Amino acid sequence: MNQPIPLIEGLKKHKAPIHKNDFIELPADTPFGNLNLNWVEMLLRMDYLNDLIIRIFEDFEEIDKHRKITPVGNSNQLYEQKINTEQIFYWIRKTTDELISLMWLLNYKKLNNKYPKKLKISSIGEYLNKSSFEIEEIEKFKILLQNINEISNGFKHSFVNSQIHNYQGAETPIVIALSLNYNDLKKTPKFHTLELREVLKEYNSFVIEVKDYIRNNLI
Repeated sequence: MNQPIPLIEGLKKHKAPIHKNDFIELPADTPFGNLNLNWVEMLLRMDYLNDLIIRIFEDFEEIDKHRKITPVGNSNQLYEQKINTEQIFYWIRKTTDELISLMWLLNYKKLNNKYPKKLKISSIGEYLNKSSFEIEEIEKFKILLQNINEISNGFKHSFVNSQIHNYQGAETPIVIALSLNYNDLKKTPKFHTLELREVLKEYNSFVIEVKDYIRNNLI
């Protein structure tokens, strides 16, 4: 493998113990619980997520070696690539929703000196469709957030996504999804294909920006 595996280490180094620089001291007594537990769970989740990333890139290299010998791929290996990619997007989506929830909650507390009764913006979709609450540091990742939102929704909800089962990257792992909003044939299906490496590198930059923003502006 010519390039290093693109791990997401913007929150913590893979497999390293949680360091004081990884931790952000958040409010412990809120109506939504101890926010430090939310943060620690995200840090620990990164190790599991990065294990999946390592598996995908190492398996792809193995598949590529066999493909050069015989054009007939191992269907089990190819499906593992597909389902591990879906898992990566699930955990990225979940983590992003939680980071957005945390930023909105802390921002509300800072502006109103009290906590809200409801998290009005608690997901990527709600952030993208917001009428207010805009963070300059996050806006530059808007296309990334749109891609994560649409692809993860396609994996979860789109009935036609199984039609791209045999698609695979020729030289590098790719993300492929076929989304059909509300599974309505009156709508136009959207075919997504992105290099997984580039998505992960940009997402790592995103979590670095979010972490710095929370630390420097909201606590």
